[in-house]
Amino acid sequence: MLYQQLKEEQLKAQKAQDAKYLGVIRLLTSELSYKAIENKGEVSDAEAIAVLNKEAKKRVESIAMYEKYNDVARADQEKYELEIIKRYLPELMGEEEVSKVVEEVANESGLTGGRLIGLVSAKLKGKADGAMIAKIVSQRK
Repeated sequence: MLYQQLKEEQLKAQKAQDAKYLGVIRLLTSELSYKAIENKGEVSDAEAIAVLNKEAKKRVESIAMYEKYNDVARADQEKYELEIIKRYLPELMGEEEVSKVVEEVANESGLTGGRLIGLVSAKLKGKADGAMIAKIVSQRK
């Protein structure tokens, strides 16, 4: 289970006295603890991945903002955190694979535009980037 794996990583980081890594792992276990409280119990791997995706997205947005305002130190910290988060996320599908799924779903459903994006996003939940799905659907004619 991903949540348990992160807890174990937290202990390892504490023993190794790696403060930078420990900070990121603590942040992730904290977010997953909030999810466990919200669920009144366990956090499934799917829920954990959703939380990690949300945290990764925050980092990507922060990196863009910090780079826009030339705050290199903060951008580097966010990049480090994103790198750690990505270690625990499953590999996302490539553009070619997503394109095949988009074509398949479009042919089956006959939908276009926003509705097609929604349907493909639901089918690929957590396996592909939403922005990539939207880009591929908008390029499709």
